[in-house]
Amino acid sequence: MSAETIKVAVLAVLQGVTEILPVSSSGHLVLGKTLLKLQSPGAVLEAVLHGGTLLAIVAYYRVRLMELAVDFFQGFGTARRDVGALILGCIPAAVAGVLLEDRIDAAFDSPRLVGFCLMGTGLILLLPKIFAPISRSGHLSIRQALVVGVAQILSLLPGVSRSGTTITAGRLAGAEGRESAQFSFLMAIPLLAGALGLTLLKVVKSGVAPAVSTGSMVMGFAIAAVVGFFTMIALNRLLASNRLWWFGPYCLLAGLVTVLVVR
Repeated sequence: MSAETIKVAVLAVLQGVTEILPVSSSGHLVLGKTLLKLQSPGAVLEAVLHGGTLLAIVAYYRVRLMELAVDFFQGFGTARRDVGALILGCIPAAVAGVLLEDRIDAAFDSPRLVGFCLMGTGLILLLPKIFAPISRSGHLSIRQALVVGVAQILSLLPGVSRSGTTITAGRLAGAEGRESAQFSFLMAIPLLAGALGLTLLKVVKSGVAPAVSTGSMVMGFAIAAVVGFFTMIALNRLLASNRLWWFGPYCLLAGLVTVLVVR
C-alpha cells in the first residue's frame, strides 16, 4: 500500500466521522494536517471527500427526501412548508459565506484559532444539558428554521461544528433531537452540493492537475461515504438517548490542547 493511499484513507475516515459527529470536520482536517505534518492533499481531493459524506447523508435520509419531493409536487401535507423552511435555513450561511469568503479562507491558516473554535463548540454542545429545553414533537417551524439558519453562520469557521451548532440551536428552539438533526442534515445537502460544485469549477478553470491519482480519489470517496453513513446511524442513536453532550468535554479538551501545543 503506497504512502498516498494511506494518506487518502486516513483523511477519508477523518472526514466521514467528523463531518457527521459534532466535532467539526474542517477543524480536525486542519489539525490533522498540522500535527501529522501532511501537505494539503489539494482542493480536488477535499471536494471528493466532502462528496462522499454528502452521498452518505442523502443515502441515510433517502426516504424522507423522496417523501418531500413527491409531496411537494403533489401539494400533499406540509411538504411545501418544510421545503420553504429548509430554504430559509440555508440563506443566512450562504450569504455570509459569499460576503466573508476571504476572511473565512484566512481562518483556515490558524490552528490556534481552530483550538479556540473547538472550545466554543464544546460549550455549545453543553448548552442543552445545562438549560434542559422542553422538546415539542412535529416539524420545525419557520421561526425555529430561522434560528437554526442563523446559528449555522458560526460553522463557517474551522473548529465550529456545523452539525453540533445547528442541532443544538434546533433543540434550544424547542425541537426534538432527531428531528433537529434531520433538519440540520437536509439543510446541509444544498450547501455541501453548492460548495462542492464551486470548488470543482474553480479547479477546472485553474487547469491544475489533481495532486493525487484518480484511483486514490475513488477510494477516498467510497471510504468517506461508507464511514459517514454508519456514523449517521451512531449519531441518531446518541440523539435518541440525549447523549450528544458527551462530545462537549471532548471538544473543550481538544481545543485547549490545540491552543497550548500548536503554534
